[in-house]
Amino acid sequence: MNNIYEYYEGYFKENIELGNELKIKKSDIVTNDRKTYYEDQGIESLKQYYVVIFIFYAIVVVSYIICCFAIPNDLSIGKKIAIFVLFIIYPFISSWLLKQIIHLYHKIVDLLPNNAYKNI
Repeated sequence: MNNIYEYYEGYFKENIELGNELKIKKSDIVTNDRKTYYEDQGIESLKQYYVVIFIFYAIVVVSYIICCFAIPNDLSIGKKIAIFVLFIIYPFISSWLLKQIIHLYHKIVDLLPNNAYKNI
């Protein structure tokens, strides 16, 4: 009879521990679902911003082409084409260019003296 009672206590405690683990895992799953929902929402809003920026970029390029030929100016045709080509390749090199600027900034900051009294 004693053995049965010991088994019962062991299984009872194990069931309580498994129940607590199940609650924790359920909570983690709900939290992860919420995180995924908010991440998806953020990605969708970024896509909307991308579309707005792309439309603005397209308007600038088209207006440059129109103004380049409709309004008389002192630029030669070679300079006009060079500026147009820069407009076209700008989206492809802008992230690389930004990365280089940030890298240059960090190099300049590293050359500056550090504050010895600041706890980092």
